[in-house]
Amino acid sequence: MKNRYHKILFILFLFQLSLPGFAQDALMHTQSIMKQEFMNPAYSSFKDFTSINLMSRHQWYNKIDGAPETFAANVYVPVSLSGFGVGFTAVTESVGLREKVSFTGSLSHNLRINSSNYLAFGYGFGFQNVSYDMNRLKTYSDVNPGDLELNATNLSATLGVFYFAPVYFVGLSSNTLINKNNYSSGLLPGFDFTTGFMYRINESVIFRPDVVLKYYPVNVYEMESGKLQKSSVDPIIDIAANFLLAEKVWFGTSHRLGQAQTFSADVIVRQTFKFGYTFELGMGKGVNKFSSHGFRLNWNIIPKRAMQGFGRSERHNITGMLSSYLYR
Repeated sequence: MKNRYHKILFILFLFQLSLPGFAQDALMHTQSIMKQEFMNPAYSSFKDFTSINLMSRHQWYNKIDGAPETFAANVYVPVSLSGFGVGFTAVTESVGLREKVSFTGSLSHNLRINSSNYLAFGYGFGFQNVSYDMNRLKTYSDVNPGDLELNATNLSATLGVFYFAPVYFVGLSSNTLINKNNYSSGLLPGFDFTTGFMYRINESVIFRPDVVLKYYPVNVYEMESGKLQKSSVDPIIDIAANFLLAEKVWFGTSHRLGQAQTFSADVIVRQTFKFGYTFELGMGKGVNKFSSHGFRLNWNIIPKRAMQGFGRSERHNITGMLSSYLYR
């Protein structure tokens, strides 16, 4: 009987470890270009103003106890004297028994390719702590969950590049956990890729589609017909279409292949403050069939001299062209 409960505990832990591949890994990819601050340390290099971003996501909302919840914060500050910028990102995730906290500090800079094209580079370094609240696990035997130690703290490194042209953009980044026992122990174990463009339909409407591809080779364990089955997580592909209406409202939808259809809206207030909401309608299967709610806030601290020409010359952005709408 004791061995039986040990086996049950082990399977529960495997299920916990598999959840990131299905659930929270998708956090940053719905309407993804709106969340590049959290994914690619090079992205904010083109801002010449301080930017503060807050985001939350609630999955399987009110459906089950221990449903995934994520909160994230990012701060970017340009260092105008050197042309560099520094960023700080913190993320907390709660999934069942597991709590994950990560913090990253980053440095970014960009190079001018020609009169309107730029290439940015970003480098991040930080840590990730994963802990399990074993007191929340109920058993009916003399098995002590505390005997199983899965808590760990690892260093992390992030690299990113971002190409910025007047009407299109391309970004590539990768996150590495520096731990020889972790799946992502190798250099550049996987990647996040995004690309898109901007097109002005008329004076009141700007169209901005984008595509994101995320791939990290993660193993997933599931119970099927009483047996433990091992498989790999498929790449995440998200295709989005966004519209900026009258310089005030972003509205968009995206489709994450095999997982979800999403709908997002963001309202711009005084050109320095933006708040938004995203609803995800689950279309997958098993633990991947979820619906979720996401909220985000963005506050740009723009110098007064830049704000005076914000609507005319776009001096708050180094390109001063259509690409400036990437940051609105």
